[in-house]
Amino acid sequence: MVNHSQFRLLKKSVNEWNKWREENPKIEIDLSRVNLYDANLGNVNLSNANLCDGELRAANLYKANLRGAELRGAYFNNANLNSANLSDAYLSGTYLNSTNLSNARLHSAYLSNAYISNANLSGADLSNANLGGVNLSNAELCNTNLSNTYLSKVNLSNANLCNANLSNANLYNAYLYNAHFKNACLQNAYLKTAQALYTNFQNANLTGACIEDWNINSETQFDCAICEYIYLRNEYQEDKWVFTERRPHNYDKIFAPGDFIRLIQKTSETLDLIFSEGIDWTAFAQTFQGIQIQTGSDELSIQAIEKKRDGSFIIKVNTPTSDKAALEKEFWKKYRPLIEAKDREIKYQKELLTEVRHHNTNLTEIVMMLGSRPINVEAKTVAYSIKQEGNFGIGHMSGGEIKDSNFAGVINEAEQQNLAQAAAEIQDLLEQLEKSYPTETTADKMGLAAEAITQVENNPTLKGKIVRAVKAGSMAAMEKLLNHPAASFVAAALRELK
Repeated sequence: MVNHSQFRLLKKSVNEWNKWREENPKIEIDLSRVNLYDANLGNVNLSNANLCDGELRAANLYKANLRGAELRGAYFNNANLNSANLSDAYLSGTYLNSTNLSNARLHSAYLSNAYISNANLSGADLSNANLGGVNLSNAELCNTNLSNTYLSKVNLSNANLCNANLSNANLYNAYLYNAHFKNACLQNAYLKTAQALYTNFQNANLTGACIEDWNINSETQFDCAICEYIYLRNEYQEDKWVFTERRPHNYDKIFAPGDFIRLIQKTSETLDLIFSEGIDWTAFAQTFQGIQIQTGSDELSIQAIEKKRDGSFIIKVNTPTSDKAALEKEFWKKYRPLIEAKDREIKYQKELLTEVRHHNTNLTEIVMMLGSRPINVEAKTVAYSIKQEGNFGIGHMSGGEIKDSNFAGVINEAEQQNLAQAAAEIQDLLEQLEKSYPTETTADKMGLAAEAITQVENNPTLKGKIVRAVKAGSMAAMEKLLNHPAASFVAAALRELK
């Protein structure tokens, strides 16, 4: 909640405000939701202040001290923050579109999800800041310090980063379309899956950068680019992520003149498909052939297959298209459903096997019953197959012949015994429920039947007997065994059990 006395003092005079802040350094400043539109606040001390959701559009905050300030959701569009101190400030969701932040200090500031398109950040210090997912399209970042900055998934399309320092910056999956990195420092930068189509890296220093699966095209410029060595992979080793697959392989060597450009041109011609959990070759072949037909290109071919030490595979695909990202997206869009369908089939087969084993257990009980009956079986082995609908069948494993015609009768007797037991339990249940539920009208009978079904559902053993009776087609016989006014309603409901 805004402190109105503080707000009135700030509006009265910046000098008086700053003097009061100096005399009362421990007082918390709450200016949330204040309206400071077009206010003149040059050199104001708002360090650690709460300005959440404040209205500061077009305000003059030249050299203002906003260090550690809470600025979530505040509006600074078209404001002047030239040379302002915003170090450690929290700016998530803050509106900074078209704002002048030139030479501003934003060291370790949190700007993830902030709105900064068309902003002027030239000469600003954004080292160690978090700009994950930020839209910096068309932003002016010339001479900006972005070292160790988190720029994952940032949109830098058409941005000017000439002479910017991006050493050790995390540009994972960043969108760098037509961005200008001329003379920029990208040493040890992380550029995995970065989209660098039409991007300008003239005279840029890429030594030690990781370019795993980045996407460039013939229009990406590397004229006079500096690169002594590069990394093609980033892997998790010994509880930390490290760049691997160095080029040149020999750590004592660096690229000879022209070697880096030749390597870049070679890698730009292939799409690397990474399978970290193995490959289903049938699904891969089906998907790859489908893509070939879809693109209508005979140039789409497999250049190499690499198996890594951790069991993963990398398939390098020659592709004539410059938009490898779109092709990769299309491949996984077709491949994954095939794998998921196979996984579902495997799950179904496992469930079926479990059900068969369950029926085999019941069959074993019947076989034990046969132990007391004289049966003449010439073959030593007799197999009992279980049909899907749950009936028991008999088959020969070695050509043996069952001569005792009473065998089927024993099985029928077993079924009848289970049926009679289930019917008796249901009869008892209905008689118990009849004490509490009337059976005079059709509605009464349906209500009693509903309660009976509920209790059957809560009795796994009884439910199992009934389900087996339904599968064996014996429900009509069970209905005849029931002697109760609601028997027909109960029998109808029992047929629906699963």
